[in-house]
This record gives sequence, C-alpha cells and structure tokens, in this order.
Amino acid sequence: MDTGTERNILKKAIAIFLWERQEKYRSIKHHGFRFPVGEMRKMYKVSKRGYYNWLGRGPSKRWSENKAITAAV
Repeated sequence: MDTGTERNILKKAIAIFLWERQEKYRSIKHHGFRFPVGEMRKMYKVSKRGYYNWLGRGPSKRWSENKAITAAV
C-alpha cells in the first residue's frame, strides 16, 4: 500500500478505533469503492471471515426494531 492511500485511510479512521464492530463493518462497506477492503480490515482489526459473514447477512432483528421505533417517532 502506498503512503498516500495509508494516509487517506488514517484520516477516515481517527475515531473508528473506538467504534463497535458493526460500525467498522459499515465503514468498510461504505468506503470500499475508494480504499482497498483488505487494508481497511487490517486497520480496523476485523477478520476477513467476520466482515464477509456480516456482509452476507441481512439486518439484525434489533436493528430492524430500532429502525421501526425511530420511524414511528
């Protein structure tokens, strides 16, 4: 990975080290078009298997319930 790419990933990652795993996965998915997914996974310290399993699953029951409650308010 070149220095410019690493610097750009770090700019996005300042607060990410405090994020929960799901937020890290969402960030990788969102920025995957711009940065190498493998490099972001290493940076956020998430496993390849965990990320791709998450990517293949649908939204969790709790997330769906929270979304419904937020929409109702």
